[in-house]
Amino acid sequence: MDVYYAWFNLKEDVPDLQFAEAARAYLERLKEEGQLVAYRITRCKLGLAPPNLREWHITLDFLGLNQLDQAFLAVSERADPIESFHQAVNSKVRDIFFALYRDFPTRIASRGRRSFRADKQPRGVEAGGSIGVVQVTAVGASRPLPRAQATVSFPIT
Repeated sequence: MDVYYAWFNLKEDVPDLQFAEAARAYLERLKEEGQLVAYRITRCKLGLAPPNLREWHITLDFLGLNQLDQAFLAVSERADPIESFHQAVNSKVRDIFFALYRDFPTRIASRGRRSFRADKQPRGVEAGGSIGVVQVTAVGASRPLPRAQATVSFPIT
């Protein structure tokens, strides 16, 4: 299962029940059309949340990325009836951010196998050596940082 998360606040003049009804109607429509498996609309209780999270939270459950992509395609067509539902919800929120998570482990994941193994040493690198140097440019900087500040080594033990 892939789970799409959205955290947000309502715009100042939006009544909470009006928003919840509009969101439920929109998400039920997507669910009826097979665009998602399930959803949940939640609201912070008693102000008990980390300061970076918003008051409202919606989760959307998808069978996989294919179903998620189909839902995004249906919404991006901007055609009714989905567009009317989408606009009724989207126009009421602010400060929104998203995340995409998946159930883990997946049913197809092989246990005990990974491409990267911390206990294996790359060929030609001795213990205590490094396997790479990364050039770092600070956000908003017009040039790379001085080499002494930009070298990042990955120790091999």
